[in-house]
Amino acid sequence: MESFFETLLSLPLIGPFLGVLAPFILVLAVVIFVHEYGHYIVGRWSGIHAEVFAVGFGPEIYGWDDQRGTRWKICWVPLGGYVKFKGDANAASGPDDDALEGLSAEERRATMQGAPLWARAATVAAGPIANFILTIFVVIALTLAMGAPSDRPVLGEVREGGQGFGGGLRAGDRIISVDGQPVEAFSGFMATMFEDEGAPKRVVVERPDGEGGSFEETLEFGFSRLTRVAGVESGGPADRACIIAGDVIQKINGVAVTSFVDIQEAVAAAEGSTLQLTLARDGALVETSLQPQWMETPNPATGEVTRRLLIGVSADFNIGVEPAQERVGVGQAIWTGLTAPWRIASVTFTYLGAIFSGQSDGSSLRGPLGIADMSGQAAAQGFVAFILLIASLSTAIGIMNLLPIPVLDGGHLVFFAIEGLRGEPVSARAQEGAMLVGLAALLGLLVFATSNDLPRLFGSIAAGC
Repeated sequence: MESFFETLLSLPLIGPFLGVLAPFILVLAVVIFVHEYGHYIVGRWSGIHAEVFAVGFGPEIYGWDDQRGTRWKICWVPLGGYVKFKGDANAASGPDDDALEGLSAEERRATMQGAPLWARAATVAAGPIANFILTIFVVIALTLAMGAPSDRPVLGEVREGGQGFGGGLRAGDRIISVDGQPVEAFSGFMATMFEDEGAPKRVVVERPDGEGGSFEETLEFGFSRLTRVAGVESGGPADRACIIAGDVIQKINGVAVTSFVDIQEAVAAAEGSTLQLTLARDGALVETSLQPQWMETPNPATGEVTRRLLIGVSADFNIGVEPAQERVGVGQAIWTGLTAPWRIASVTFTYLGAIFSGQSDGSSLRGPLGIADMSGQAAAQGFVAFILLIASLSTAIGIMNLLPIPVLDGGHLVFFAIEGLRGEPVSARAQEGAMLVGLAALLGLLVFATSNDLPRLFGSIAAGC
């Protein structure tokens, strides 16, 4: 009998909401609240009065007034938020000259425009900094709770049904050698097993005997990337050809394929021409065709972008073997957390550099629809994946807001820097003009990113899948 939650997911409107929209709204709400609270709390500490704290834009859904006279509210459009300080004309913190007229010195000090330069700069910078702090705390907490994968050649998990389990590996095994070569690290073991992919290798393991001792056992098996599809790139050639996760690619242009290496070689050899695929799906054979296309594959570790002819599927490794986890000390966990925003920022700026240098066409940029898709996928993968997505997006939002674009926090900090050098603020007229240019640039970026999202999300629908 289906659970109540499974029944909800099966409903035409409720299912998509819980599966995609609800995680998307939750991700944005957390990241936006933290960002705006950074502005709010530092502004309050600096003596600047906040009139409105809003999560979302547009009409108010629900709100209340606190004892300090700040209106806290949730609005209908969950694509941002703002803190409107005293003296601001709008959510972008443009000056309201009419509101500033006739104020006493004490009252003016409580406005954004009347506060000292240091207070304004600290208040504006606090939003992105709060996003970085969220990432740091999430990474520290997860590292302390879960530990970190060890590179010792000891197996922490061997899942039933995986190639490792089928080869005889078990949790707790210590890998001694592969084909007579000593193994010193888990990463080295995996690399060796994928050499001459699929070929059986003699693996010697040391296995606990359950009584405090151990014994050695020799196994013979190989690892290979199967032709079973683990995932399909939204809007890619495979998606438009109606290929789905779980399909097994058996033939390409009539030639049998037995590993993902065979698939990669067939795609490369086709040089962009149409491929005829034979798939096994639910006990039946399915014929389809597709044309590989040039796609960007950013390296998640370095941010560097590679353009290759791909069909848009990921391999089902199904190795089912994970390294042992080892507890991490508080100092190491703190260091891991402190460096997390920097690692994310480094990858981000490397990718942005590739766009501006012409090495990338920006097709990997995600807009709101793409983030919604990522949120749904992360939620489906579990709590840890979902929390890590929040941490990553929090830093991404912080970085974006520090870009020197008027309307964004970085643009305000540029105005403050100019004021510090000139000794007087940038004129209201100049700020308004710059903000219009910045707003146009942001809208253009939003349209471009959304244009990337649409083929990913609706390509298969357009193809009639």
